[in-house]
Amino acid sequence: MGVIEAARWEREEAKQEGIEEGRKEERHRYEKERATLVKFLHGNGVAIDGIVASTGPPEEVAYRLLEEG
Repeated sequence: MGVIEAARWEREEAKQEGIEEGRKEERHRYEKERATLVKFLHGNGVAIDGIVASTGPPEEVAYRLLEEG
């Protein structure tokens, strides 16, 4: 592999790593927002069934998010 090809390969690898890091950050942000929403709804008297129906996490996940708070 020549120098130019190696440089291209390194740039592409760095780009892919950056994309993956961005995805991880976005997933983490989404999970934090969902946890905040679940806690808010539960704190305002919404039943777990309503939380699951409106926010999407399975019931077990909703309970786990509440326990972590």
